[in-house]
Amino acid sequence: MEEGIVTNQNKKLDRGKAVFSFALGTRKLYDFLDRNPEVATYPVEYTNNPFVVAQQPKMFSLNQVAQIDLMGQINSEQIGLTSPSGKIFQISGTGGQLDFVLGCFYSFDRQGKSVLATYSTYNGTSRIIPALPTGAGVTVPRSVVQYVATEWGIAYLRGLPIYKRAAAMIQLAHPDHRDWLEEEARKLGILPPKYSIPAGKADGVIYRRD
Repeated sequence: MEEGIVTNQNKKLDRGKAVFSFALGTRKLYDFLDRNPEVATYPVEYTNNPFVVAQQPKMFSLNQVAQIDLMGQINSEQIGLTSPSGKIFQISGTGGQLDFVLGCFYSFDRQGKSVLATYSTYNGTSRIIPALPTGAGVTVPRSVVQYVATEWGIAYLRGLPIYKRAAAMIQLAHPDHRDWLEEEARKLGILPPKYSIPAGKADGVIYRRD
């Protein structure tokens, strides 16, 4: 904003203002916000209202996730019974993740885009898993997931059948875990017996890093 890169002039609502519900940072940030007419603080029931979000043209949202399964279910809240303690482990709250995903999904101009991103691994284990375990929270249902991204690629899952979602997610996984994921997908019946994952980009994969 100080460099004039972000102007907020293309917004339909709150034009010319950067809208937020809470802020945490340095003294420089607080001094910037104090009595600044170019920013506006609103309660979360406004900033996170999917109906409000959907009205902004070319809306874009980016959220981090903890786990995603081969069907596209997103968990950003609690690790299930696979946690080291054998108990459900809470890592976060729901926040506004689903709100902004829905706002983009139902965008009035049909140009909203939501990206759900994660590193493919954590402590050597895959964050892309065959199916969410018992006790894991479904923060975002697969039916409204659009773009998914890891350091290995980007896929657009909306409208894909289950087996094509799985093929796309396997290609976004760390190479060390792709064979395991494909094997598990076949055991679970997610991949048809005679279906082969394409050697190139699977359906839905926009970018793939080898």
